[in-house]
Formats: sequence, C-alpha cells, structure tokens
Amino acid sequence: MPLKAMILSDSHGSLGSKAVRSLMNSDIVIFAGDFADSGTYDLISAYSNKLYAVRGNCDCGLWAEKLPRSLIFRIEDVTFYLIHNRDEAGYIPEGIDVVIHGHTHVHSDRTFNGIRFLNPGSVSRPRGDGTHYMIMTVEGDRISVEVENC
Repeated sequence: MPLKAMILSDSHGSLGSKAVRSLMNSDIVIFAGDFADSGTYDLISAYSNKLYAVRGNCDCGLWAEKLPRSLIFRIEDVTFYLIHNRDEAGYIPEGIDVVIHGHTHVHSDRTFNGIRFLNPGSVSRPRGDGTHYMIMTVEGDRISVEVENC
C-alpha cells in the first residue's frame, strides 16, 4: 500500500486552509525548515501522524533547539536527506536517494548525479510563481511527486 507524504517548507508562521487539509490527509509530513514560530510547529505536529522536520534559518528559541539541522530517514525503500538550505548540505552522505530542502521559496524537482532534489517552495511567502507544497507517494523504492498550489 503506497504511503502519502506532504512535503512543505518556509511557512513563516502561516498555513493556508488547503495546506492544513493536506496535512490531515497525509500519512507522513516532511518539513524542510522555517516554521518561524512555535505555534506553526505545534499545529503541524498536531496534524501529523509522523513528522520529519529540520530547523531553518528563521527557527529560533527553545522550541526550535530540539530540531536538527539535517536528518536522514527512510520511507519504504527510499533514503532521504532533509536540510533547510541545500547550499549548507556540503557532502551528501552515501546511499541517499532523495534530498529534500527549502529556503529558496521556489519549488523544484531535479536529479543530479543520480540523486533527486526536491524543494516544495513556500506555503506562505512566494518567490517565482506562487505558494506551493508537494504531495509525494512512496511505494517500495518508487516515488511520485505532485506540486500543489496553496
């Protein structure tokens, strides 16, 4: 049975109703940093069955200190590396299939040297063509990704 994951980033304290509905309908939530406040972190945590999250450059305070700067995890047979700013990733550990990052506020889906790089964009502060998040389906070692407008 495929797993449905919502990928989002750069909420900066604001989530639209469409994003909240997607949170509630996802098996997994992956957040690539910049909640910007504890209230948004608490809201996303409350609606998430399973949350993978990292700290962004706008995540400050005691609530944010528990968030790692980067995180490696597996969903099904796919290994993910999660970081807020891809430019700070440095060396990507061996065995990574997908890098998920945010920071630029522009969504992208690219493959480089056999590694897929996903950036969901921003759910609140657009740069480029609007506000976005991604819905990813994972089954075994296969993933499919759709970009959603907020």
